[in-house]
Amino acid sequence: MIIGIEGMDGSGKSSVAKALALKFGYEYRDMPNKHFLGMSDEGFQKVCEKIYKFPDNTIKGWFFGFGNILATQNVENGVIIDRHLLSNYFWNGDKKNIGMYEELLTITGKPDLTIVLYAGMKERMKRIRKRSSTDRDLDDDEKKVLGYDKMIAFAKHVALPYLVINTEKYNLDKTIKICECLIKKIETMDKAEVVEFVNKVNQRLYRNKKQPYSELLNDELEND
Repeated sequence: MIIGIEGMDGSGKSSVAKALALKFGYEYRDMPNKHFLGMSDEGFQKVCEKIYKFPDNTIKGWFFGFGNILATQNVENGVIIDRHLLSNYFWNGDKKNIGMYEELLTITGKPDLTIVLYAGMKERMKRIRKRSSTDRDLDDDEKKVLGYDKMIAFAKHVALPYLVINTEKYNLDKTIKICECLIKKIETMDKAEVVEFVNKVNQRLYRNKKQPYSELLNDELEND
């Protein structure tokens, strides 16, 4: 099973992904390019900074796309991927190279479920500041952009099974618990059943945004 955890910086991706990997005994995968090249965080950051300077989004997209491919290889039991294809598309996707991302999906396959963790800009900056008051993301205007509309639009375009969790409504433990429920729910489903379940929950969330996500999910689990 392959689970993608997506969201903007400060949304809680890494904390949630690591906790889920530990809970289910899945492998946690992040920055696959760095691990493949055997580089340090500092060394890989320098490479990324060079890649970021390329004016052509397709080059940047393929570089991180190589990481997307690596992240889905040799899956024996299950993997939790911290930042996957939706994040790549948000930062580097455009109308000219959307076909490249469609091709990437034919190579990697679609994750069994993509969980998008939402948090607004103020909340994300607050979390990053709490993590480290000197984090350079605090001064990076690009990191303050809300990229969820673009991520979700692409997920819909390629029919990626996804669910969004508003992490401003829940603490970290509750967010992890909701994710656990979702993964347990789909573990026994085939791909068609996952799509049906995800669509049903998304429709109900869209119609009733004020109802807490956990209540909707619990109701879904009890009445399915």
